[in-house]
Amino acid sequence: MANHKPSSEQRWSTSQKAAVTRLQETGLELLHINAGKRYHAIISALPKPLPADASILDIGCGPVCTGKLFNSSHTTYLDPLLNDFKRSFPGALPEGEFIAGTAEDIPRKDQSYDLILCLNMLSHSLNPELIMHEARRLLKPEGIFAVSVMLWPELLARLHYLKMRLFPMGEYQKRLYCYTQRGIENTLLRHFDILSKQALETSSSSFSQEWIFLCQHKNRQSDETSQN
Repeated sequence: MANHKPSSEQRWSTSQKAAVTRLQETGLELLHINAGKRYHAIISALPKPLPADASILDIGCGPVCTGKLFNSSHTTYLDPLLNDFKRSFPGALPEGEFIAGTAEDIPRKDQSYDLILCLNMLSHSLNPELIMHEARRLLKPEGIFAVSVMLWPELLARLHYLKMRLFPMGEYQKRLYCYTQRGIENTLLRHFDILSKQALETSSSSFSQEWIFLCQHKNRQSDETSQN
């Protein structure tokens, strides 16, 4: 869907409680493999290399913390389930700065980060639109916002939306939102310009496919072109 209504806190809380069990069932090995694929897709699509002292924010980092693969000493990891991950995956979290909180209100100053990662978490968030606002606020003028999301056919996305509306107290074991390609692009373009997009070969159902989008502040690309 192009413009999701925010999920209820009860619905989000139920989904979050199921997330640790789901990640345990997936296993750290597969989680690391998929994180590596996302990392390589981002690196290959960057318009220019990250600065050596790049400041990185890994939103919804999970127990794998993909941000660690960028080898920056200025990486912040954010996830509401960090304390649960420490108990469930002892020793898995890397060294770095951690924020055990949600991505809708991040306690950091404007334009703090060169790279913001938002990988495979929007579909499980409380309010994706607020996350877009926070990412735009926190991203440096020349920074990159990297988003990955599972994309679904239009019909299945609409069926998911209807099920959530008709059965609000149903089970929320997998995701709160189902995005189509048109839907996620419309969401991103309200806040950013899309630099690149590509499908990833990650573990998924036969109906969905994970895609990754690299974005920058709106009109940044045209501004640089006119200056040259």
